[in-house]
Amino acid sequence: MAGARDSVDGIIEGITSYRGAAQVLIEEANTILEASLTIIGVFTLRVFVLPVFLLFGAMSLLRVIPRHPSKKYHSS
Repeated sequence: MAGARDSVDGIIEGITSYRGAAQVLIEEANTILEASLTIIGVFTLRVFVLPVFLLFGAMSLLRVIPRHPSKKYHSS
């Protein structure tokens, strides 16, 4: 009987610890959600937005640079 009692006590302790973890999760849900959205936003910025801006910047620089050098810079 002592083994069964120890087993039940272990189960009750496990349930108590899971309840505590669930309570913390519920209490901190807003903070967890806010942090998750911040991480997703930073990831999105680094992966999608910044490369697009860099690409448009490079394209605009290439349009400004003349394609053919002018003849006044060539020595004859």
